[in-house]
Amino acid sequence: MERKPLHDAALVVAQTFRDEHGRVIAALMSKLGDLALAEDALQDALVEALESWPERGVP
Repeated sequence: MERKPLHDAALVVAQTFRDEHGRVIAALMSKLGDLALAEDALQDALVEALESWPERGVP
């Protein structure tokens, strides 16, 4: 059975989130100065990745 692009993208997003969450939140916090805003920005980026990567490919 062949994998679907959405499945592959979701796996990459999940692994990236696990590996990089702390560093990304820290970087966003240093720029934004607001934890809730940093978490929202990361969430928005993950949603965008899940929507666009299946069509455009994982960067």
